[in-house]
Amino acid sequence: MSCLSGGERARILIAKLMLEPADILFLDEPTNDLDIPTLEVIEESLTEFAGAVVLISHDRCLMDRVCTQILGLGKENEQQFFADYSQWEQACAKRAQVKKETVNKSSAAPTANALAGNAAASSKPKKLSFKEQKELEGMERGIEVIEAEIAALHKQGEEPAVCADSEKSLEHYRLLAEAQHKLEVLFERWQYLLDKINPS
Repeated sequence: MSCLSGGERARILIAKLMLEPADILFLDEPTNDLDIPTLEVIEESLTEFAGAVVLISHDRCLMDRVCTQILGLGKENEQQFFADYSQWEQACAKRAQVKKETVNKSSAAPTANALAGNAAASSKPKKLSFKEQKELEGMERGIEVIEAEIAALHKQGEEPAVCADSEKSLEHYRLLAEAQHKLEVLFERWQYLLDKINPS
């Protein structure tokens, strides 16, 4: 075994695993370092497996063809199950859109004190510094740029060349995760600046 490459050792271990009787399989990134023919064999074997399979993978194509249920995890959202990867993507996009609309409403709506004309309000709006004001003015454009980047990455992730190459797929989803994180940070900063000038 020591003379074999990482991919060759992985193929042997997976072949042994498939020959063992089991009711459930736990697989963590089973497609790493594998060539296309081996990936096809694994996909076929998992599809024909009579038991349950718990699969952790960045390989979207494998998930779309093999998985019947997707568990989406996130630091800001409760755990949710999805029918496929595309449904998870749509849910993430919808949450981002709802968050953006909430921020837009906050920036457009006058404060409760202004509506009531209450001069004795305890919360007095604060002024932003010149730097913060310029930052706030450019945030909407910044959000649009990152959202366009995320949309382009989603489209790129559907390309066969990316789906078939585990290294390209991993790098692609790393870039996608970074872009989504940048968008979340930008939304949080936008909300902070709005709260500063419109305290509740």
